[in-house]
Amino acid sequence: MDTENLSRISVGRTTDNGFPEELVAEIVRYLTPIRTINAKEPKDIFKNPIQRELDSVSCISVFVSGFKTVTPDSRTVPYIRTVLENSQLFQYLQYVKMTHHEPESNYGGRSSWYGGVEWEELLPILKERAKEFWETNLYSGWLRGLRTLPDQAMLALIIAHAPGIKYLAIDTIEVTKPSFFNFLGVEAHDGYSLPTSSFHGLKNLEALSISTYVFAFKLPESMWYTNGIKSLGKFPKLRHFQHSTPWADFSRAKPTTPLNLESCVLYNCFVDQRHMVDTVESCGPGLKRFVCSWAQHGDGIWDLANIKDELLEHKDTLEVISMRHRELSGTDFVSASMGTWSKCIHLRRLYIQDFLLLEKPNPGPIDSWEKIDVPWRISECLPQSLECLCISMTGARFTDDCKALQQLAEDLERLPSLRRVFLLSHRMGPATDKMHEARLRKLISRFKEYGVMLSARHAEHEEYLQSIGEESIW
Repeated sequence: MDTENLSRISVGRTTDNGFPEELVAEIVRYLTPIRTINAKEPKDIFKNPIQRELDSVSCISVFVSGFKTVTPDSRTVPYIRTVLENSQLFQYLQYVKMTHHEPESNYGGRSSWYGGVEWEELLPILKERAKEFWETNLYSGWLRGLRTLPDQAMLALIIAHAPGIKYLAIDTIEVTKPSFFNFLGVEAHDGYSLPTSSFHGLKNLEALSISTYVFAFKLPESMWYTNGIKSLGKFPKLRHFQHSTPWADFSRAKPTTPLNLESCVLYNCFVDQRHMVDTVESCGPGLKRFVCSWAQHGDGIWDLANIKDELLEHKDTLEVISMRHRELSGTDFVSASMGTWSKCIHLRRLYIQDFLLLEKPNPGPIDSWEKIDVPWRISECLPQSLECLCISMTGARFTDDCKALQQLAEDLERLPSLRRVFLLSHRMGPATDKMHEARLRKLISRFKEYGVMLSARHAEHEEYLQSIGEESIW
């Protein structure tokens, strides 16, 4: 901004904080929005406070953010009433984020949270508008949702009116049929009609991030992952998909519709490996980021070889790979051919469990990796493009005497891009991290000589992820 323009600023036109309007407008013109496309993740509590504040202000409509806490004075009702009265406002809605924070009491039916004259006057308007988008049993399901989960029902109606939505990040409570996503054209449950032709079909949706809270002991049919993922092909511009706590019936394997995803992130999965293989296969040729953590893998042996084969089909595009199983006890593992990722020539970050990289078929109770003969050198498994390697310890500890790490230190010149190596325990805490790091003092010094940081501290790993705009699944 030049001095000539500054001289023209009118002293009488100022903002609430005393700055001239022209000065504020000039500053805002150069601000770049931050795209927050991630729904609430299980370890959100550990996020940096500054990052949480950024998440709360970046690109989120002040009104839509009222969905975060559903209370009698929620902004949902005045917002939907306003936009229904001024339909042209819908075209400006591009980003929607809704997260649930359940109250400690009154769990269950939410109809009691809404009431009063304004709500009673709004109800018939909502019902008439809903008929434009949903018919027969789907409309009946929406009416049930309006009684039991009115916030979700109103959100579905808002989305149906907004053809320009690009980013959708929502938590849903799946306690009944149809699923919330049936109203958006995702055939989560069979037997329900599709939205009418008046529904825009989310043709501009680029990023979808969802968390589904299902109560499988009450509603087994809510395990809709295999149907839901198949329907994502209806969104032609979708490039980023994230799902926290996806469920799938382990006994059914269904083909998926080809997608064109750049990023596929799946947290805390209750999804059989057969479905996951289908998911990777359907991601399309441009996949850059694949993240998956399992809470439960289904029946039989946990064998990731097939998943790796599918990932290697994307070896020319993949930049981030992360795979982890949260529950190791009572599980049989096969990790054959999981070691080498050197074919992924653009891979920058690899997050993987120790036994998957070091090729131990069954990681039973062992004291240290120094007692295990590794069939290859770690450097042979990694591409030269790799910048960060994160190894999760499954119980066996790493020490200065670990032959595999000693060999990696010797081979660091073969990995010119490598800058960080993290060895993280499943048990988080400063005391645990300090104990593990004390066993690696010599190796830490050797890595440092080559400009590579070796760390066993979760806090340093979190800081690194925040610096590159990612969240942890560890």
